[in-house]
Amino acid sequence: MPKITITDFGSISVKNMEITDQQAGQIIAFVTADDKGVPSTILVGAPAKEDPKKPRKKSAKGASKPKVKEASVRDEVRGLEITPKPSKITIRPYRDFKSNVDKILWILVAAREMGLEDGLTASEINYIADKRLVDKPFSNIRTLTISARQGNFMTSNDGVYKVLHDGMERIKQESNE
Repeated sequence: MPKITITDFGSISVKNMEITDQQAGQIIAFVTADDKGVPSTILVGAPAKEDPKKPRKKSAKGASKPKVKEASVRDEVRGLEITPKPSKITIRPYRDFKSNVDKILWILVAAREMGLEDGLTASEINYIADKRLVDKPFSNIRTLTISARQGNFMTSNDGVYKVLHDGMERIKQESNE
C-alpha cells in the first residue's frame, strides 16, 4: 500500500493509501478503493493516545542483571548461611563495602571463615551475591579482580578464586576501622 503524508485534506484519487498525521507520525485514516477508483473502505480515527492505565515498557538501555548459572553451584556453597550482616564471623556487614572488588573479597573471606577452604568459582560468587546477599551479580569477575590478584589479595587458578592472607587482612582491617 503506498504511503503518503498530507497536511491539506483535499480531494485525492488514489487506489489504496494511508493518511498519516505529520506531527505525530501516526496513521489516522486508511482509504481503499476498487479498480475503478471508487472508495470502498474508509477508516478514520484520531491519533492514538497513550493509555495512562497501561504500564509503560522499560527501556532496553538499562543494564540487565547477569544470569547466575545455578547448575554449576556446588551443594556445599548452596548450604552456606552467608547473610549481609554475619553473626558467625567477625567482619563488617557486606553493605559497608562499596567497591565490587572489596565485595568479592568479602564473599571469599566469609566463605572461607565458614569452612569452605577450596575457593569459589565465578558462578558461586554470583550465586552468593544474588541469593544470599540480595545484591546484583557481578558482570565480569575475571576483569574486576585483576587488581586484587596483582595486589596479592586473591588468586585465581582454573576459574577458582581464593582469598589470600593479604586479602583477608584487607577485609578484616576495614572491619576494625
